[in-house]
Amino acid sequence: MSFTSSKHADESFDKDKNPNRRSTFQRDRQSCPYFSHCLEYLISLSWPRRYFNSHHNRCYCSECYPENKPDSYIICNSPYVIPRGWVRFGLHVDDVKAEVENIWTTWHNTYHGTNVHSAQSIISHGQFLLSGDTCENGQQLHNKSPYLYTSPTIKYSARYAYARPEKFVALNGECFMAKVVFQCKQKPGTYKIQGATGRARHEGKLCDVIPNDQIEYYTDIRSSVIPYGIMIRLAPADK
Repeated sequence: MSFTSSKHADESFDKDKNPNRRSTFQRDRQSCPYFSHCLEYLISLSWPRRYFNSHHNRCYCSECYPENKPDSYIICNSPYVIPRGWVRFGLHVDDVKAEVENIWTTWHNTYHGTNVHSAQSIISHGQFLLSGDTCENGQQLHNKSPYLYTSPTIKYSARYAYARPEKFVALNGECFMAKVVFQCKQKPGTYKIQGATGRARHEGKLCDVIPNDQIEYYTDIRSSVIPYGIMIRLAPADK
């Protein structure tokens, strides 16, 4: 997969041209063409800057995270599966909760797939919602299941059943299919583990790190899952 660098991402984001204010997303990773395209896509969504914390920005393309690096690590006594091929844009996390709960050194790393509309709602609420909750617009959420589902591997959370792609045309004319997935910190002992569900039950090995019978987590404790990054992946698409 090849990507050509796009200078328009920086220009469209820094509309105020204030030389004294550094862009929320302005990182040295913008020298990576793939990161720049993902950034351009994020900018196109017109989400408020205040949602984001560039301290957690990471690019996991094949150039920024080469094949000779590990596919996973053990963090907090739990596997952390590297999201190869994705870019993470950091989200603001409540500092008090993070310190009190010690989430960075004791909570597990998980993923939650969703669509763009739901992603913005989750970010604006600052947490995941469960069936029966009332949204900011006054509408009540009605889901088929009372649980929040996550996975220790992005390969499962990014499946079509969870993360629906949408078409994105970059300013240079290139066409992509874009997906978004949340990267989360999840409190140990608050979730249960089960095998793959839906059509995935009938497929072969879904992840080289996580076995199929341990690939899905579920919980009814909303405060036990904290999103700290929005993951974006772009794949070439026909015009």
